[in-house]
Amino acid sequence: MNASWVGSGMAAWGAGDHGLLAAVTLRNGHETDNQAPADIPTDPQDWNSADYMFRYTWETPAGNRLRLSADHWEREVETDIRSLLGYGQRFRWTTSMRGDDHDESRRLSVDYDFLTGSGLQGNVLVFDTVAETDQWTFEERTLAPRPVAIDRRFQYSQDQSGVKGFVFRDVEWGGSRHGFGLGAEWGRSDIDELRDGLQTSLVDGSSSNVILGESMPVRDFPVSRTKQTGVWLQDAVELADGRWQITPALRWDRYDLDPRPDQIWREDNPDTEVVSVREDRFTPRLGVLFRPGEQWSVYGHYSEGFRAPPFEDANIGFEIPLFGFRAIPNPDLRSETSQGFEAGVRQHGPRSRMSLAVFHTDYDDFIESRALIGRDPDSGELIFQSRNINQARIQGVDLRYEQDLAAWAEGLQGWTMNVAAYWAQGENRQSGAPLNGIAPPQALLGLSWISADERWDFNATAMFTATKKDREIDSSDGPRFATPAWTTVDLTAGWRPMARFEIRAGVFNVADETYWRWLDVANLEVGNPMIAPLSRPGRSYSLTAGISF
Repeated sequence: MNASWVGSGMAAWGAGDHGLLAAVTLRNGHETDNQAPADIPTDPQDWNSADYMFRYTWETPAGNRLRLSADHWEREVETDIRSLLGYGQRFRWTTSMRGDDHDESRRLSVDYDFLTGSGLQGNVLVFDTVAETDQWTFEERTLAPRPVAIDRRFQYSQDQSGVKGFVFRDVEWGGSRHGFGLGAEWGRSDIDELRDGLQTSLVDGSSSNVILGESMPVRDFPVSRTKQTGVWLQDAVELADGRWQITPALRWDRYDLDPRPDQIWREDNPDTEVVSVREDRFTPRLGVLFRPGEQWSVYGHYSEGFRAPPFEDANIGFEIPLFGFRAIPNPDLRSETSQGFEAGVRQHGPRSRMSLAVFHTDYDDFIESRALIGRDPDSGELIFQSRNINQARIQGVDLRYEQDLAAWAEGLQGWTMNVAAYWAQGENRQSGAPLNGIAPPQALLGLSWISADERWDFNATAMFTATKKDREIDSSDGPRFATPAWTTVDLTAGWRPMARFEIRAGVFNVADETYWRWLDVANLEVGNPMIAPLSRPGRSYSLTAGISF
């Protein structure tokens, strides 16, 4: 648990064709607990966040809708880092470490829904989003042969702006019904990252900007601008009174990466040539849907995908000589393409809903970010570089089922059962090794109840996760920690004694299970001391009360 609290409020006003909506949510909390042994310290943490939203809506005389939205979110986190003290070569002399992190995002948008007299419908959206991260770390090494205090700062910002629009129209043509759609989007991102720091002697007070062999400030990739353009066209064709629907579509994408190295980048990476990327591709899609009855539908679709090399993979220059590793750019990194198939069946009835999907995707030039490629023969440094896997494959099954139990027995009125299961596997078809980014199979069983007057409700959810088997892990870079199987049970209940007041309570991980999520520890070797602190929280409790006005 994290001993947090949340308070939120919302207000709305409307007069004629005009409406205003404002909302605010404030949160405050502490560190999240884990299942680490008592001799491994937890990192005390205090955090708070604020989320504000404002929206104005105008229903125009023509029956169209204009919306102006503004969102602002920020979070402050202060951490006393104790779990790393004395750990490994990096922190063996460290006696104190604190972190002060600030994250902030702002978004402005204008969107317009319209319908013309000829039946043409559409939407236009213009937006600008700014996300900023500012992290400070304060470290003292009083046990070092030369005691020092180190102040570090990490800054990252991304400014995204763009426009999206689409139009569609239904047409009767040749004995069939067509839903023609056309859309386009354009976006631009400016990305800026910087690391800075100062090292001060605790003996004589002298200072230096050289930390772990790096002369600060440095950039891990140059200031960059990306532009993405997309245009798509589709036609949803309905045949046999809507029992069949065939949807062919075609999309064109263009990606431009424009690195803009400055003096800071060039001084730290004098021999690194930056890479510009100009890529475009057409990707088709074909979907088929058949409705054999009112409650059932069977579908299948084929689609192709395209992903250009991300800016941080194409141009990276990150090196810490003291610890012997370096990340280098890959000027020959190729765009990733994919060919995917999915087929499934859906049922939607008055008392039950079910969906079953089977998917299979083959990748050409799959982009694996910052893979270990060997050692520099001269310096002995470990070299990391993003690379292409010539061929990769991901396939799996997804099942979801919801049942109103009153359909089975009248005494179960108000009860609902939910079942879900997911399985996937990934393979590097170049080497035959598995892909480590695939989580082990999971299944969920849920039971919920709501009283006839809707004043009381109860929910029980059990999550079952399989062991991450050794044969499912690529250990070519060394043995990895394989997460064991785990099962958790969560119980929640709610009471609404009056119209606008609700009390909720919950018990989570009822059995106090010790477990790990695979993607939290997928890159950790066996025996890594960080494994224990990364365990998920044990048994925890919540109690909330809410009033709406």
